[in-house]
Amino acid sequence: MRWLAICVALVAATPGFAQDDRPGFLERLFGTDTADSDAEQGTLLERLIEDSLSGAGRAVTITGFRGALSGQATLESLTISDGDGVWLSMTDATLDWRRAALFAGALDVTELSAREIVLSRLPVSEETEAPTPEARGFRLPELPVSVEIDRILAQRVELGEPVLGVAAEVSLDGSLSLADGNGAADIDVTRLDRPGAISLDASFSNATEDLRLDLSMIEAEGGILATIAGLPGRPSVDFSVAGEGPLSDFSADIRLATNDVERLSGEITVGTVENARRIVASLGGDITPIVAPQYRTFFGDELTFDAETLVYDDGRAVVPRFSLFARELALFGAMEFAAGGMPEKIDITGRVAPETGEMARLPIPGPETRVARANLAVTYDAVQSEDWRAVIRLDDLSREGLAADEIALRATGRIRAATPAVSGDIAFELGGFETTDGLSEAIGSDATGTARIDWAGGPVVIEDFTLRARDLDAAGTASIEGATVTTDANMTANRLTNFATLAGRPLSGRATLAISGDFNPLSQVFDLRARGETVDLAIGDPRADAILSGNARLDATGIRDTDGLRFELTTLESAAASLSGQASLRSGGSTAALNGRLNETSLVL
Repeated sequence: MRWLAICVALVAATPGFAQDDRPGFLERLFGTDTADSDAEQGTLLERLIEDSLSGAGRAVTITGFRGALSGQATLESLTISDGDGVWLSMTDATLDWRRAALFAGALDVTELSAREIVLSRLPVSEETEAPTPEARGFRLPELPVSVEIDRILAQRVELGEPVLGVAAEVSLDGSLSLADGNGAADIDVTRLDRPGAISLDASFSNATEDLRLDLSMIEAEGGILATIAGLPGRPSVDFSVAGEGPLSDFSADIRLATNDVERLSGEITVGTVENARRIVASLGGDITPIVAPQYRTFFGDELTFDAETLVYDDGRAVVPRFSLFARELALFGAMEFAAGGMPEKIDITGRVAPETGEMARLPIPGPETRVARANLAVTYDAVQSEDWRAVIRLDDLSREGLAADEIALRATGRIRAATPAVSGDIAFELGGFETTDGLSEAIGSDATGTARIDWAGGPVVIEDFTLRARDLDAAGTASIEGATVTTDANMTANRLTNFATLAGRPLSGRATLAISGDFNPLSQVFDLRARGETVDLAIGDPRADAILSGNARLDATGIRDTDGLRFELTTLESAAASLSGQASLRSGGSTAALNGRLNETSLVL
């Protein structure tokens, strides 16, 4: 109804509308005489357009709307906001269009321009429905009206750093059309704050599935692409993707050059075979100049990537082959997935092995990490059995403050696609473990553990977790749903002396501890309860040691949420003393109350 009111206002100025009726109609519509200013007319249309474009999580504000009853409309400003504020603003915009075309089901625009557009960030995403398992292929949206914009022009577009990871100022010039499932775009973007340009010339037809794609990005040193990709030295970049043909037989050439030297090139082809879309990618080159110097030995001067994917009409996906090879890396295999996403076949093999016999430096963030050898193998075939297996092994791992002669993980389980459900039994071993922070002193140089994992469409459940190390035993269960972990675990440390370095003070005695509750590592929200007992606990303070001598018992709860941090000490009791109380920590004000009893003051005085 809101759009109907807008259209009625436009009809009033459309050729053929009775001239004698127009003044009275406008007076009834706008509540004023037709001699009133455009600003008064714009006020009503501004509200109508704002209400129509706004929606859940989106608020549109328009000011200075002019020209509602002419072929050229202007507005002083337009802003779009979400729950976090304004994320898009446009000033001095002009819409030169053919109004009567709307009634023929077309948006025919001669020019859509703006003096300035500021995109400070991307909008907060709204929840959407889950995708269907069936593959729908690539299709342009079918709009209720056709769109034909002869020219899109923005003299200045400011992109905030959150949009691309680097702030930029550009100009925009191009054209756009979308009608009856046919679309075309011819857009040129030019950097204003430094040399650089992006050009896109593309078209697609839903009926014929003909695709034309010509994308190029040329930037000087320190450009957007080099900054986003973190290329060493932020070199100049020349990136292009070009191809033309029907999706049943389409191929596109890809090229990446830096500092005028080709680094990576290849081809992506798309075809049709046996009711499936077939996609083949083949890329390769010497990428050492565009990776960090410390990782150039790992990749070497020849990297190749090859993959074939079949996406069937019923939603199934098959990867008959994929491979990634570099000097010290080999990863290859095949995979198949049902329409719902459950695996039907997995055969993956990977290895890291330095050619020189030295330690391979892994390309992972953080401190330098090296291994003498690493192996990965995952196998599963639903045709043969529901059983799956996985083996991961690292030899001679070294990282700042950490080293291990061997880290091995072996897992076996079952995948039931009909349920769907996945289960697995995991066993891991740690040998020759050493750290500089006291952890290896606490648990020893060797450790073993087991766990069982179950998933049946809900949370991931970890049962029968065990850890066996020197003078330390741990066991428990946990469930993971989203980012929330619910746990019930217990630990027994037979010699607290082993934890002295880790705690940063002398320790002795024996302790058991049980922790249960929920915690979210992302939001740092938790609701946990700790219960424990100690025998002859000593912490290097004669007065505290005298109180904690013999058997002591602990029962405490900690809660952290949006209201603050609350701590309740239900019991801290030994033969010599007891303590209880609670504390509440909040920004702007905290409270605490403690009750204690000391049976013999001479223990501390």
